[in-house]
Amino acid sequence: RLLRVGLLLAVLATLVAGWMFEPTQRDTGWTRVARVLGTGFWVSEILVLVLGAISVAGEISQSTMKMILPHAYRRAEWIAAKAVVLLMAAGVFALLVTATGVTHTLIDEGLSDVTREAVAGFGEEDEVEVFETASVMWDHLTDMTLAATAGLIASAMIGLLLSCMFQTLVPALCASFLVFAALKTGGVFLGFTKDTLERIYAHYPDELRTQTASFGSALNVSWDDMLLPRGLILSLLTAVLCLLVSLRLFGRRDLHG
Repeated sequence: RLLRVGLLLAVLATLVAGWMFEPTQRDTGWTRVARVLGTGFWVSEILVLVLGAISVAGEISQSTMKMILPHAYRRAEWIAAKAVVLLMAAGVFALLVTATGVTHTLIDEGLSDVTREAVAGFGEEDEVEVFETASVMWDHLTDMTLAATAGLIASAMIGLLLSCMFQTLVPALCASFLVFAALKTGGVFLGFTKDTLERIYAHYPDELRTQTASFGSALNVSWDDMLLPRGLILSLLTAVLCLLVSLRLFGRRDLHG
C-alpha cells in the first residue's frame, strides 16, 4: 500500500512541478523538463528511503520476522529479497517520474532544438542559430535520468541499512530523514565543501540536472562527460557497501529482544 501511495505522490509532485513552472524568456522545454524531473526524483528519493527504512524495522516491530525466518528463510536470503524488491521499486519510481515529466513537457511545450539569436553586424538582421540539437539534449537528459536512478537505488540500500540497525520504526524513519537532509543540504546547513560534496553520490544527479537546465536555456556552460560515470560508480559502491553491511548487521541481530 505504501508503495502504491508513494508512486502516486511522486507522479503528482512531478505534474504539479510542471504546472507551477514559470519560464523566463530564455527557458525552453528542456529547462522545464530538467527542473520538473528534479522535483520528481527529489520526492521519489524520500519515498524510496522511507521504504528501505521500514522494510526490516517494520517486520521486527510487528513481530512478523520472528515467525517467518525460522520456517523457510535464512537471514541473508531475507535481506537479499528485500534488496531486490527495493531495487525494483526504485526502478518503477524512476520510470514513472521520467515518463510523467517528459510526456507533460512534450504535450505542453515540446522538446526541440535549443536556439538563440546571433547578433549580426551593422546593418544586418539578427539570425537564429541552433545552440544545441534536440538529439544532444536527449542524451543530456538521459544522463541526468540515469544518474538520478542510480541515486534512488543507493538511497534504497541506505534505507535498508538503517532499517537493520533499529528495532522499531520511529528511530529508523528519523535516521533516514536525517541522512536525507545531510545528503541534500550538506553544503548549506552542514558546511560541506565542494570537494566533500563531490564524494557524495547525491551530488551527481543535481549537478547533471543543473547542467541540462543550463543548456536548455542556451547558457554557455561546459558539459562534464565524467559526471555520469563517476555518479554511477559511486552510487553502485554505496549500494553494494550498504547491502553488505546490512547482511552483516542483520546476521548478528537478536530478534527476541
